Amino acid sequence: MYPRLFQTGPLLIPTYGVAAAMALICALLLAMRAARAMGLDPDAVWNLGLVAVCSAFIGSRFLLVVSNWRDFLRFPLLMLSAAPLKSGGVLYGGLLFGVAAALFYARRKGLPLLRTLDAFAPGLALGYAIVMLGCLAAGSSYGVPTAEPWGIEFHSKFAAIWSGAPLGVSLQPTQIYEAASEFLLCALLLWLVRSRTRAETHRQDGEIFGAWLFLGGAAHFVIEFYRADPGRGSLFGGLITLTQGVALIVIIEGGLLWLDRTNKRKPAAYALQ
Repeated sequence: MYPRLFQTGPLLIPTYGVAAAMALICALLLAMRAARAMGLDPDAVWNLGLVAVCSAFIGSRFLLVVSNWRDFLRFPLLMLSAAPLKSGGVLYGGLLFGVAAALFYARRKGLPLLRTLDAFAPGLALGYAIVMLGCLAAGSSYGVPTAEPWGIEFHSKFAAIWSGAPLGVSLQPTQIYEAASEFLLCALLLWLVRSRTRAETHRQDGEIFGAWLFLGGAAHFVIEFYRADPGRGSLFGGLITLTQGVALIVIIEGGLLWLDRTNKRKPAAYALQ
């Protein structure tokens, strides 16, 4: 694969970084389109996404510096770059910063929370799929060894150094499994958005986002059995990984969003432009 998209002298552009940037732009553009169909302000939705991403990045940098301040004094530029995100606590802490900022912004702009989440759902699926293709190029999130003919091998030393991927070994293409499932889920979610234009369709806000959580969580739980990259933790004596435990919580949350929360559900007159 190609962990380095481009390099000239000391300047190195990682493929994963470019994929992540593309994922963000595509996700926000699709969220704006869905927001317009749902009667939301597409510009406010775009800004909400940027607020969440920027806050998550700044929050993760802050936590990283606080928890490694001696390293920060020695290598300030490296610590403030996008590279060092190996710590799970720092990553999840940054996500909490992003979620908190997004909730605050949505409240200030008067955006209905569940309907806004519905608008983001197809874009989130698309963005996650693109990110997994970046993981494929970088050699991260790799699978267990396999003898299947569709197994993939990594040969770049950067895949081994940056992600710990074993070189010259046929592995399950878990990144492709994840990307394919999210692309299919994105198509399904867009269909659900369009289905709201039919007069006979009765839905409640939060169902589309719930579908992404439930189906995406279920796919991730299954694919996790074929992954081999370290750092995912374990639960119940190694019966499942910590990541699968999180996936189970996500599945439950998605199912809860499908529960009927009203006595009378009104048909939504949304039209995808």
